[in-house]
Amino acid sequence: MRLRRHDHTGLVRLRGFDTLRFGLNRPAPDALRGGDAAYNAAAVHTMLSGAPGAARDAVLANAAGALAAHRGAVEGASSFEDAFADGLERARVAVDSGAASTLLERWVKLSATLAEPS
Repeated sequence: MRLRRHDHTGLVRLRGFDTLRFGLNRPAPDALRGGDAAYNAAAVHTMLSGAPGAARDAVLANAAGALAAHRGAVEGASSFEDAFADGLERARVAVDSGAASTLLERWVKLSATLAEPS
C-alpha cells in the first residue's frame, strides 16, 4: 500500500507498508473483478456473511485505511500503521458481527423506498 503524506513544507512524501503484516493477502487483480449487478450483489453478500477471500481482504483494507485516515485527522494518531491496525480491527468486528450486513440491508430498503414513485 502506498501512502501520500503532506508535510509542513507542502511537499508530498510517498511511503509504503505491507498489508501482509496485518494478515491481509495481496490478491491478483482478476480475483477482484466484478460482473453484472446480480453477480456483484451476491459477492457482497457472500463477503459480508464472513466468507474469506480477496474481496473480504480488499474491503477490510479499504475500510481500515479510511478509518485510519479519519483517526489521524481527528485524533492525531501516533502512526498510520497503528491507526490502520485499529481500523482493521474495527472493520473486522463490523463484518464478523453482522453489523455491516445489517447496515447494507437498511441502505437497500431505504434506496428502494426512495426509488418508489410518489
